[in-house]
Amino acid sequence: MLCRTPLLRIAIFVAFFHVFFIDEAHAYLDPGTGSLIFQALVATLIGSTVVARRYWSQIKSFLGRGDGDPRTTETEEGEAGNSAGGRG
Repeated sequence: MLCRTPLLRIAIFVAFFHVFFIDEAHAYLDPGTGSLIFQALVATLIGSTVVARRYWSQIKSFLGRGDGDPRTTETEEGEAGNSAGGRG
């Protein structure tokens, strides 16, 4: 199902061949390249965590596990329980 067109099949075969059957690359990766790759991975992880936390109630309601009202936040729930207006 992944390879529907002959051109895509050829591209996948060529990529597979180059990854697994080429002996020498004659390439140089300096320490800055490794640092850049590490930074991109960390940024992706932190960014996806922030987005998931921000939209967690909408994600839960989309998957059918939420309470049905994605707009309710923790602060609104806390204020609803303390309707007398006093502290304590």
